[in-house]
Amino acid sequence: MRKLLLLIVSTSLALLLAAMAACAAPAPTPAPGEEVHVMVGGSGPGGAFYPLSCGLMTVINEHVPDVKATAIASGALANLRMTLKGEMFMTLWMNESSGAIYRGETDMFDEAQPQIRWVSTAHGNWKFFVTLDPEIKTLYDIKGKKVAMGGPGTIDINYCETFLGAVGLERDVDYEGVLLDGFEAGEALIDGRVDVKYASGGQNTPSIAEVDAMKNLYFIPFPEDKWDAILAAAEDAGLAQIRGSISQDLYKGLTEDYKTMVDLCGWFTYEDADEEIIYKVTKGLWENVDIMALVHPAGAEFSLEHVKVGMKLPIHPGALRYYKEIGVLTEDPFKG
Repeated sequence: MRKLLLLIVSTSLALLLAAMAACAAPAPTPAPGEEVHVMVGGSGPGGAFYPLSCGLMTVINEHVPDVKATAIASGALANLRMTLKGEMFMTLWMNESSGAIYRGETDMFDEAQPQIRWVSTAHGNWKFFVTLDPEIKTLYDIKGKKVAMGGPGTIDINYCETFLGAVGLERDVDYEGVLLDGFEAGEALIDGRVDVKYASGGQNTPSIAEVDAMKNLYFIPFPEDKWDAILAAAEDAGLAQIRGSISQDLYKGLTEDYKTMVDLCGWFTYEDADEEIIYKVTKGLWENVDIMALVHPAGAEFSLEHVKVGMKLPIHPGALRYYKEIGVLTEDPFKG
């Protein structure tokens, strides 16, 4: 799987310059026989976002007429910023956080971003703190350690800093924050260059599974006495979470279910994205949703039953048109 992802990354980066030129402005409606090229974003390799963005790329390239796509391997927050400027067509993001961004209630943006639009539900985004040091038993024990927080431009940095801040640990005061993402962070953990790796992704996250397969990996629990404080801090930061549990059967390093944080993800675009293309992409996604499960286990969580779950902002009219067509929605459920 890792070799496949790296091959896809190389291919995507080779196409990046051409794709950016094609996507620098909102994609127009293609004339008959005319092809439009769009970019779709996930995150860097190592989590669920990038494989799933490759899955959407495959859906578009194989099942959406007159549209071709390139999946971009860069930070999720950077991708969202590009999407809100109309420089990227669609990207994966977290539903709860999207509402805060829409209203301007997050430090990630200087002001409200009312142009963000929801397209489709996706999967759960689970949070991990892992280590190879058996003496690091809780988040409190991270004090004085080096923590791989996520790569530059990733939302993982915000999550990690918020969670650790809620237990009284300040970045670069109580622990050293290192900006490494995905497989690179896993390699740094194995090499001893960092003590702890933070990650978010599907329940079965490749960069976590790789280290777990090679070493005795320990999953650091959230302290029971700080659950409410962590949830409150996340909500205040525009990163609202709920509690979740990952089965011990997924990783050999788990001796019991891992109690952690999770939020539901979705596909997002910008207000002026072409309605016809969004309609065709939404239709293509749901009529070929099995492709998402093939590229990553988190893709099996995609379900039309979750369409209205966690919707924190308006639906793009192209997506709403499809949901009305199949009888899932009769109107935009977002009431402001």
